[in-house]
Amino acid sequence: MQYPSNLIIDPPPINGDGAVIHNEELEITAFGSHTNVISQNETIDTYYKEDLQTIDKEIAYKKLTDKWYVLSYIENGKIIYKKFFFGDEVSNTLIITYPESQKEKYDRVVTHIAKTFGSSAK
Repeated sequence: MQYPSNLIIDPPPINGDGAVIHNEELEITAFGSHTNVISQNETIDTYYKEDLQTIDKEIAYKKLTDKWYVLSYIENGKIIYKKFFFGDEVSNTLIITYPESQKEKYDRVVTHIAKTFGSSAK
C-alpha cells in the first residue's frame, strides 16, 4: 500500500503478519489472518455480519462485494475506516483511524491508501 512518507512505522509483530503506521492523528493498521478457523465454510458474509453486530455506532458508509467489504463509522470523535478482504484460506484487514475534526485533511489520503492496499486473499 502507498502511504505518506512522513508517517512512522512501528516494529512488526513477532509473527510478522501486520504493520502499524502512524503520526499524531492518523493510524493505519494492516494485518492478515487465516479464514475457516473458527468454523468451516465461512464466507465474506460471515465476517461482514459479525462486524455489523459488533459495531454499536451508526455506520456512515458500507459496501459489500464478493471479495471485500468496507465499513466506516465514528467512535469517540474518530473516524474508523475498515476494509476487509476475504479468501479461501486467508483474510487481510486494513483499519485507518483519524479525528473526525480532520476529515477534510485525511479523506483523500485514506481513499488513496485503501485503493493501493494489496491483498493476498484469493
